[in-house]
Amino acid sequence: MGKYRSAYTPQEIMDIMDEDPIYFEGIAASIIGKNHTDIPDILQDSRIDLWKKFTNSETRGDAKIKSYIGSVIVNRARHYRRKEIRKKEIINPYEEISDFIMDIPDTRNSLPLEKLQREEQREGLKACLERLVPIHREILFMRYFREMSYEEMAEVAGTKVGAVKSRLRRAKENI
Repeated sequence: MGKYRSAYTPQEIMDIMDEDPIYFEGIAASIIGKNHTDIPDILQDSRIDLWKKFTNSETRGDAKIKSYIGSVIVNRARHYRRKEIRKKEIINPYEEISDFIMDIPDTRNSLPLEKLQREEQREGLKACLERLVPIHREILFMRYFREMSYEEMAEVAGTKVGAVKSRLRRAKENI
């Protein structure tokens, strides 16, 4: 199709996607890779997004509809890619942080009372981390254990830099 029109029904959008599935699969594959198993999911989620959009408002102005569908697929594929990056980056930060805290060597020759106090501090820090919501634990983990920049953290979390800074501040306050 690709013609200029002022309105499309949801069913017409689905028909356009059905007419040229290879084209739309190629768009998703260009973002997440040709052999990726999530391409059908991306296309299905894009169909749902489009269905909702065109059910609520059937007008798209005079934009080429195929280009618009492609942009929806690109956005959905980027969302999937961010999700994959996040899964790889943040497997279980709590366990890694907890292990790190517990493995801090006691390098000083200290009295038994000082050793006990340090052990209590470690346990207290571990308890504080347990009380944090997962996103705050992840943000702390990315910043202080992976030493990621705010921009990298935003990419992994799939959010804006301002939101990352805000979450980091709240995480620190909650500790």
